[in-house]
Parts: sequence; C-alpha cells; structure tokens
Amino acid sequence: MKKIIASSLLSLVAATSLTAEGIVPLMDLGINLGYNIPQASGYINYQGTGYRTNTVLSSDPDKQLIGGIYLEHPIPLVPNIAINYLPIRLNTASTITVTGGGHSFTGGLGTSKITLDSIDLSLYYNAKIPFSDLIKLRAGLTGKILTPEITTTEIASGNIEAKKTSAIIPMGHLGATVNIPFIGIGAHADYKYIGLNGHRLSDATFKADYKIPMIPGLKAEAGYRVMKLKLDDLGGFTSDATLKGFFAGVAFVF
Repeated sequence: MKKIIASSLLSLVAATSLTAEGIVPLMDLGINLGYNIPQASGYINYQGTGYRTNTVLSSDPDKQLIGGIYLEHPIPLVPNIAINYLPIRLNTASTITVTGGGHSFTGGLGTSKITLDSIDLSLYYNAKIPFSDLIKLRAGLTGKILTPEITTTEIASGNIEAKKTSAIIPMGHLGATVNIPFIGIGAHADYKYIGLNGHRLSDATFKADYKIPMIPGLKAEAGYRVMKLKLDDLGGFTSDATLKGFFAGVAFVF
C-alpha cells in the first residue's frame, strides 16, 4: 500500500513539474458550454397533502444553457472526474384533484411551472484499446443530483402551491471516444443507467467535436441527448418522462 501511495505522489509531482507543453499529454482539464434545445413527452405528477396534480408534458421545455467540466490525469487508482449541469424548465397545463385538506386548491384545471435541474458528478476510469491510440473506453459511477420543483396555479381561484424536493441517485456509467486522425474530429458516446426502488433512469449522450486549427485547445461540438425519468414517489413526484434534443456549443481543453 505504501508503494502504491508513493507511486501516486511521484506521478503527481512529475505531472505538475513539467512545462505547459509537457502537461498536455498527461493531464486534461476541459470546460464546455453549450445551448440545449430539448423536447419533452410523458408526464410528471405530484402528490401533495390533500391534493394531486396530473401534468402531461404537451409543450417543449425552454431552451437553456448547459455546461460541464472534467479533469483526466495519469495518477494510478485515482478516478477521473466530470461534472455536468442540465437545466430543464417546463410550462404546461395540469389537472388538480382534491383529496383532503391542508392546501388552498378547490380542484379543476391549472397551469404548472416545472423545474427539473440535474447535476451529474461522475467518477470514472479510462482504458485504451491495445495497439490503438484512437479509441478510448471509460467506465465508472455517476451521482445524479435531481432537484424537481413544481409551482401550480389554479385557474379558477388563482391559488398557488409550490413544492420542491431533491435526491442523489447513483447510476452506472459507460462511455467511449473515437478520435479520427488528421482531421481533428472526435466522436463520443456516454450512457448512464439505474433501476432501483421503483425508479428507472437512463441518460444517453452522443457528441462529435472538431478542433479549431487556429486556436489550440478550442473545440466546436454538437450532439444529441436522450434522458428518461421514471420516478416512483421521489418526494411526492411520480413521472414517466422523456427529455431529448440537440445541443451545440464550444469546449476548451487546457
């Protein structure tokens, strides 16, 4: 164990003591920022105290900025890390059913503003295909931090109820990258999944990027994402929803 720790420390010192040109092949710090154009289908319902809102996702979410950051390094046994942020904003019609007291609703039609933000914290390891520097595989675990929030306004009375919850859901994570030589194009695929306690979540991302020749480290990227959320009473939220759509943006690798 002491030898492993010593080896890790020596690797870290060697990586941080090199010149900027030498650091690039060993450690990558990447930042990306993009624009998400999602579509939504399915439903997101909420069971409150004495009432229930049924919401069919009949309108597309608002377009939102998305972002992420990752760090990959050569230190043995220490996983790489990536953090990604995806905001979702929905405005849709809902039906309010009254089952008891403890709220301001009378029952009937309403409108709901739904916020479904997620932050993915991923710890993963990379592996290269033998005899090839073009293909890189990755595997690890992701903690998906969900913070669903619903604000429902009853049309007849104008009364409003707002509820929010949060949870960290562990997910398995597999991915692959293929770099096409000479033309600066890379193709990436990542898949995350969990089925646990009645919840079933999947998150698939497909992306291509292009290295800008005139600006070292800068990439243009575009892709498609499909996220499926089947929640079984997560703080009162029940859903069977699909959020999918194209995104585009830029990335910079230090």
